[in-house]
Amino acid sequence: LMQFPEGVDWGDGQMVYLAIGIAAKSDEHLRLLQLLTRALGEEDLDQALREAKSPEDLLKLLQGAPQELALDAQMISLGVSADDFEELVWRGARLLRKADCVSNGFAAVLQQVEALSLGDGLWWLHSEQTVKRPGLAFVTP
Repeated sequence: LMQFPEGVDWGDGQMVYLAIGIAAKSDEHLRLLQLLTRALGEEDLDQALREAKSPEDLLKLLQGAPQELALDAQMISLGVSADDFEELVWRGARLLRKADCVSNGFAAVLQQVEALSLGDGLWWLHSEQTVKRPGLAFVTP
């Protein structure tokens, strides 16, 4: 890892703040690249990497993300009695809240999000607001 807090012009006006060299056997680098891609996709991580004061701080930031997705039997609710789609959304949000994936108010946030049809009666709703850790709830009527 090479950190340039003030940035370095890497050519064509591209500023680099963190350069990462990878040495790996065979296809080991693919897993490392996957982890780095996920970590660097985290909101606000780029600024935190620029401001890191020590190599240990950089490693903590890169190793701390991404978090494992919360998905187990407790996150699945089949055959829910619901009068409408909003009730199903509320139930999914409640499952995520019980698993400590989201804060209070997540259901209200989801009410503002447009659902994406995946076909065959499957719908996808997501939000990054009030999220504590990644989670997936699956709810059916």
